[in-house]
Amino acid sequence: MRKLLCLIIAASSMLWNVQAQEPTSSPSPSVPDGYWLEVVAYAVHDGMVGTTDLTGYTTYRIYLNMVNDTDFLSAISGEADNPMIINSTSEMAWFNDLDLGEDIGAESNPGFFGFFPQLAFDSWLTIGGESSADAIEVSTAEGEINLFDQFNSGENVLINDATGSALFTLFPCDPYDLSTCDWNHPSFAGEDLRVLVGQITTEGDLTGQMQIQVFSNGTSEEEWRGVIPFTPFTPEEIVDGCTDELACNFDPAANNDDGSCTYADAGDDCDGNCLADADGDGVCDEFEVAGCQDAAACNYDADATDEDGSCTYADAAYDCEGNCLADADGDGICDEFEVYGCTVNNACNYDASATEEDDSCDYCSCSTSGMISSDYSMTVEAYAANIIPGTTTYRFYLNMANDDDFMSAVYGNNTDPLSLSTTTGFYNSTFGGTTAGSINPALLAFFPDLAADSWVTIGIESQPVGDQGPISTVESADQPWINSFASGSSTDGQDFIMTDYTGGAWYALNGTPNGLPDQVNNRVLFMQLTTAGEISGTLNTQVFVNGDGLDDVRDTYTFSGTGNFWPNGSEVINACGCTDEMAFNFDSAAVYDDGSCIAISEGCIDGVACNYDALANTDDGSCTYAESGYDCDDNCLADADGDGVCDAFEVAGCQDATACNYNADATDEDDSCTYA
Repeated sequence: MRKLLCLIIAASSMLWNVQAQEPTSSPSPSVPDGYWLEVVAYAVHDGMVGTTDLTGYTTYRIYLNMVNDTDFLSAISGEADNPMIINSTSEMAWFNDLDLGEDIGAESNPGFFGFFPQLAFDSWLTIGGESSADAIEVSTAEGEINLFDQFNSGENVLINDATGSALFTLFPCDPYDLSTCDWNHPSFAGEDLRVLVGQITTEGDLTGQMQIQVFSNGTSEEEWRGVIPFTPFTPEEIVDGCTDELACNFDPAANNDDGSCTYADAGDDCDGNCLADADGDGVCDEFEVAGCQDAAACNYDADATDEDGSCTYADAAYDCEGNCLADADGDGICDEFEVYGCTVNNACNYDASATEEDDSCDYCSCSTSGMISSDYSMTVEAYAANIIPGTTTYRFYLNMANDDDFMSAVYGNNTDPLSLSTTTGFYNSTFGGTTAGSINPALLAFFPDLAADSWVTIGIESQPVGDQGPISTVESADQPWINSFASGSSTDGQDFIMTDYTGGAWYALNGTPNGLPDQVNNRVLFMQLTTAGEISGTLNTQVFVNGDGLDDVRDTYTFSGTGNFWPNGSEVINACGCTDEMAFNFDSAAVYDDGSCIAISEGCIDGVACNYDALANTDDGSCTYAESGYDCDDNCLADADGDGVCDAFEVAGCQDATACNYNADATDEDDSCTYA
């Protein structure tokens, strides 16, 4: 119930005489479309209501109409910049039951209405609740001007002090979990999309405004505040239409915006014409899209309205993604760029530039031994003699295939073993070190033996200069090798190996110029040894082809003494011969046919036979021979006396049948006849 102080205030209302203030004619810009205050006639009175004569009074209810059923009305208020105004044209602004009534509708007790009927039409403000039955707690905040002191004074309300006054209710949910909300709470818009904010019983006409705070969709992230006016226009006074002067269909006679406003599209006037169109193409300047308008270009932009010269096109034979327009064999080389030739690297006519095999490979027209299939090789050469008397200084080079190949490392491990041997050990200068980077050229004039120091390197023969990089080394704890190049160490000048899992290496980082081949010989220096003995070993190298760290070639070289050495396994021997199993000279070991096949020709192949066939190569068992002493025509090979008996078959004896020793088998008379 209102306090008795209200009676005193009412009696001295002249102290609170508030002149009617004109409310704003339209909502604040911050108020979204669809939110408005509505004044509804709740009851029209004619006579006594309880103990009060309400003849000529109408009870109005004021509602905030909202857009979403989950919109939440948090507060109504007023202050200096956004005043709360409630005006009535009657002398006594509105009916207040100062004895039994409540300031806030949500606090009125409907149980009293049967005993005091006028309480049902008492004037009050609220946030959703019309009685205590709604179980909503509405709180107030007062500033320099007390809202309900004015409201109960019988005068109009104007809250325009700096602090202001407000009615508010707390959000009835966990703000981080909207599933906890009771959507039937009277401060939510609900199905009818409105929340009660006041009830006023008056003889006059109501006008006014309130500052509203709403949580759209029940979330504080969508909170807004703004002033909304209200007036109880009768249907005859309401003129529906567009009230926005900026709209194309603004109606100056309308006083109730019916949402029919239409607006020109951005950049256009209300007739659909561009506000600015410098090139007269019908596209407003602010909507022009610069880009490539050629549909044949790779970067064609269908949305472009202005050609900006940015068009790019595919290279000949390629599409815009760099794929071949025609690539019949799918090898990534466009058909028109294919180079036909022999693509097998051990063929005599191997063509490194060929991209398409044309079956022209010839394996046998050249030498068939010692053909090399690798593009890389190692050279060991005698660099100097007798820098240290009785010794030779050797240098080791890797010969490159391309001028931008990068020599990365010399290495050894359990899968690629490395070994280095000399028969007498190798020389290390006191002023030198393991790598060529330890050699100071300024000391060579004072210590000539420094020129004979043994060291490892990648491309440099002394301290690095300019962009040249240092030579790094790594070794296994079980197979140390670095001190073999350190004068005075326990392993000074000794042979070493790298064959365990950890392994070892010397290397340079990719991109340092000393890993590139020299311009004269296209090779990279990687070691110097000075020894009085013989040198031999196995070395492994790593090369980044064209400097690409993802494309490396690893080769193993076995050497003894000086010379050019090819990677192990790179020497190719072509087995050429006749591969026709039906040929006379078929060679079961031949891999490549060299055109030497001879067809089988059967006959007698014995040159002494009477029927010898010089064209035959396969004996068919047909050979025939002359009888002993005769030729193939049955003529004696020798018949000195011409008697038709071959000399080999002559029988000497007495041929006189009257002789005592007549020999009937004798073919030659030997004057041996005797007579009786």
